[in-house]
Amino acid sequence: MPLTKPKRSKVEGLDADLYVRELSTRERLEVADLFIDLDKKPPREQMQTVAGICVMACCDEQGDPVFESPDQALDEPFSTLEACVEAVFVMQGLQAPPKA
Repeated sequence: MPLTKPKRSKVEGLDADLYVRELSTRERLEVADLFIDLDKKPPREQMQTVAGICVMACCDEQGDPVFESPDQALDEPFSTLEACVEAVFVMQGLQAPPKA
């Protein structure tokens, strides 16, 4: 069970509300390691990395993962995965929230 309550985020393209949980410090370190030289990796590896982060943080209201694997996340339309990534990055403080 996560230490913080997952926060709801509206993502168009998903059948249900998306919740995003705050990553633990250990998970944030893992994510930071994944981003080292990410821009130099092939596009497929970049997308698998991003999908993996969505697997770590995207959940339902109870904190259960929405995606079982990066491959499942990659089966979503690109716009949906992109919106999920944005929600995750905002929750983790890695990106500013979109302007209203």
